[in-house]
Amino acid sequence: MCIRDRVLGALASCAGGVCFQCFCSCFQSFFGATLKQQVRLSYVLLTSFCILVSLLILWYAAPTLSWFVYFIECPEASGGADYCLGISSIYRMSLALSLFYLYMILMMTCKNQVSRSWNEGGWFAKIVIVFLIFFGLMFVPNKYILYYAEVSQYFGVVFILFQIVMWVDLFYSWGEKWIAYYDESREMQESCWKYSIIITTVLMYAGSIYLIIMSFKWFNGEGCSDNVIKIVTTIVIIILIAILTVLRFAQNASLLTSGAGSLFICYLLWSALSSDPNTTCNALGRKKSTLIIEQVLGFVILLLALIYVTITSQQETSGNLSMGNTNIAAGLVDKETKNDGEGVLEEGEADAEAPPRATNQAAEPQQQTLLQNNGQGPEGADSYKSNYHIAFHFIMLLSSMYVLLLLTNWGNANYLDRQLPQYASASTAHRVKLGYLWTYSALFIWSLIAPKICPGRDFQ
Repeated sequence: MCIRDRVLGALASCAGGVCFQCFCSCFQSFFGATLKQQVRLSYVLLTSFCILVSLLILWYAAPTLSWFVYFIECPEASGGADYCLGISSIYRMSLALSLFYLYMILMMTCKNQVSRSWNEGGWFAKIVIVFLIFFGLMFVPNKYILYYAEVSQYFGVVFILFQIVMWVDLFYSWGEKWIAYYDESREMQESCWKYSIIITTVLMYAGSIYLIIMSFKWFNGEGCSDNVIKIVTTIVIIILIAILTVLRFAQNASLLTSGAGSLFICYLLWSALSSDPNTTCNALGRKKSTLIIEQVLGFVILLLALIYVTITSQQETSGNLSMGNTNIAAGLVDKETKNDGEGVLEEGEADAEAPPRATNQAAEPQQQTLLQNNGQGPEGADSYKSNYHIAFHFIMLLSSMYVLLLLTNWGNANYLDRQLPQYASASTAHRVKLGYLWTYSALFIWSLIAPKICPGRDFQ
C-alpha cells in the first residue's frame, strides 16, 4: 500500500506540474495575460488544487490511510482510532500551505534573481514540497494543529478585511466597465449592453428581495427579536444604498453597482444568521444542504477575490476606497498596467516625426520595457525590488488560513463526524460573519458618500 500510494502521489504531482504549465499557456492565449498574471494565478490554482486533494482524502481516502493511526496522536475528543484522519486533513493541508507561503515570503525578501527564478518556476518542486510538508504534519500531534487553528482565526479576520476591500472595488469596477461598454454600443446603435445591464440589475435586486423575505421565514422564531432587528437594519441599508446611488453621490456608482453590493449584503446576512447555534431562531442550522451551499459559495467568493487581485492593476481600481491620499484597493494590487505589451513598435513602424533610421532605436527601449514588465530580460529582476511579491504571498498565506476556517465553520468541526456537511452552527462563526456584514455595509456606504463629504479629493 505504501509503494502504491507513493507512486500515485508522484504521478499526481507530475500531472499537477504539467497542468500548471498548460493553464498558463491557455490563459495567455485566451486572455492575453502577462507573465506576472500567469504566475499569480498559478499560485491561486496551487492553493485550490491542494485543498481539493485534502477534501478527497477526507471524503474517500481516509479508510485506506487508517495505518497512520500508529504514528498520529488521536485525542479521545476526536473519537480515537482513525477519526483524526478525516477532518484534520483540512487542518494539516492548511498548515502545509501556510508554511509554504511563509517560505515564499522569506524567498521574496532577497529581492534578487533567486527570488525571481523561484517565484516564476519550479512548479513541480513546489507541489512536491507542499505535499511533503503535508505528509510530515501527519506525524504531528493534533494538539499542535489545534493551536494553529486558533491562531488562524485571528489571521482569518485580517483576510476578511482584504475581501471586503476587494469586493467593494470589484463591484465599482464591474459597473464602470459595463457602463463604458454601453456607451460604446450606443454610439454604434446596439442595445445588447443596455439590456444586459437592466436584466442583471433587476435580477440582483430580485435576489436581494428574495433573501430578505426568506430570512423572515428562516430566522424569525419565537423570541428572536434580535434577528428581526438585523433583518430590518439590512433592509434600511439596502434602501439607503439605492437612494445614494440614484442621487449620484458618487459619480461612478450605478444601480448595477448598488445591486451587486446589496445582493452581497443579503448573502452575508443569510450566512451570518444561518450560523446561529440557536436552533429556535435558525431553521437552517442543522440542514446539510445549507452548510454545503455556504461552503461552496464561500470558496467561490474566496477564489474570485484572489483572482481579482491577481489580474487587476492599480490603474484599474475604482478609487472609491481611499484613506487620506491613499487608494486602499490600489495598495493591494500590482502597479503594472494589465496591457504590458501594448505600445511596442513593430518592425517597420516608426514615429511619424522621427527619421526612418531611428525606427529600431525607438523600438528597442520599448521592447526592453516590455521584457522588464513581464519579468524577463537582463534587468527583469528589477520588478522584484518592490514589496509587491511579498505582499501577494502574504495574502496567499492568509487565504490558506481562511480556507481552514471556511471549511470547518471557524474551527467548530465535530471530530466525531468524518464529512464536512455534518458541522454544526457555531457562535464564533455567527459573530464573525455579523462583523463581516456590518463592516462591509459601512465601507460600501462610505464609498458612496465620501465624494460629497470630501469634495476636494479625487476618487476616480
